[in-house]
Amino acid sequence: MAFARSQRMVRPERDVPDHFLTPLVVGQEVTVCFFASYELRGDRIAAFRLAWWPPVSSD
Repeated sequence: MAFARSQRMVRPERDVPDHFLTPLVVGQEVTVCFFASYELRGDRIAAFRLAWWPPVSSD
């Protein structure tokens, strides 16, 4: 089993009020964090799980 954590700054170019994480607004930077795990069987991915933390606004 392997694990990964990723943190990204999102700076939208257009408003996305129905984004699945949080409403995105032009000019508002948002930090999103993801956590993933996967299991291998041989050389293939047998299971993949992805979760995220609530976004943090930088303003």
